[in-house]
Amino acid sequence: MKFKTWFLIMSLFSILLITILGTLVYISTTHNILYLQGQSRIKEIKSHPNTEVVMLGDSSLANAINNKLFSQLSGKKVLNLWTTGGGHNLSATYNLLRHVLKELHHVQTIIIMHTPSIYGYDFLLGGYYSTLGTLDSTVPFENNLLHYKDNVSFYFLNLNSIPEYFKMKKVQHQNTKPYTFHNGKIKRPLNKTQTEYLKIGKTKETELRIIDSLLTDKNITVVYIQGPLHHDVYDKYHDIISKQQLMIKKTFKHITFINTYFYPENINMGNTIDHVDKSYKDTATKFYYQQLKEYIKP
Repeated sequence: MKFKTWFLIMSLFSILLITILGTLVYISTTHNILYLQGQSRIKEIKSHPNTEVVMLGDSSLANAINNKLFSQLSGKKVLNLWTTGGGHNLSATYNLLRHVLKELHHVQTIIIMHTPSIYGYDFLLGGYYSTLGTLDSTVPFENNLLHYKDNVSFYFLNLNSIPEYFKMKKVQHQNTKPYTFHNGKIKRPLNKTQTEYLKIGKTKETELRIIDSLLTDKNITVVYIQGPLHHDVYDKYHDIISKQQLMIKKTFKHITFINTYFYPENINMGNTIDHVDKSYKDTATKFYYQQLKEYIKP
């Protein structure tokens, strides 16, 4: 009898603990600033119905393109839907492209810009679920990018989301001036982190293929251009980067790959290997506009 009572108490305690932890994981996941950013991009799409040019990509896009200047140069209504490479990646680009094709009926050109450093990640659940909205998940399941346990694991079982939430909140509230390569605090960004990410993840070709397949029979100009990368990093990893570029070119059937690259020197870089310095942003914007202008309808 005592054993049964003890077993019942422990069972109820376990259920309560699992419920509490699952709830904490869910709250931490859905209130993480990266998740909220993905959600906000869906809202931006719906609130800009007259957009003519859409930009999709990672933070290299955010730091390289002055949206106001690019709009002035192109004479178009431009919507920049940048996310992050490490938190969102191609899985978010896939979903946001689906939202754009569904919601924006005046789009003439879609520009996709990603830096080489994003290709070391495999399919990111955070990027996918934060930008999914009401879309279906049929294609990722068919291509083994998603599995049936992933939804529950992401929202309720990922205990790492709890410390990650507090870490991101701390970063969000820090009021320190970010370091830059420009101001000399970092001279040569060639550490183990870059070695890890400057490679090709095993799911990347599939991710590119399902992105490209969205454009079948679509009367929209879609181009891909590589985001900026620190010149020293390119020098060290040019073989890997060339393999990435070859994979992209071979995979895309409906997206035009622009074979032009931007590798600024140390003095013009910002706070990461793929962010240009703020003082160089307009120069970067003009560079990219010159490469892209022929794909933007007058």
